[in-house]
Amino acid sequence: MSSIFTLGYAELNKKLEEYMVDNDMRIAEILDIITEMNTLKSKTLNPIGYTAKIEK
Repeated sequence: MSSIFTLGYAELNKKLEEYMVDNDMRIAEILDIITEMNTLKSKTLNPIGYTAKIEK
């Protein structure tokens, strides 16, 4: 009976490791995208609309 549990634990451990590797790759991709977005030069934006003078 212990061999059944051992086989089950080994299979679960294998699946858990595959899941962790898959998620690590996804997180690495997301971090690469965020880093790339942060390194892009920011484009100066033209203001839209009118500027209002506030008189006191």
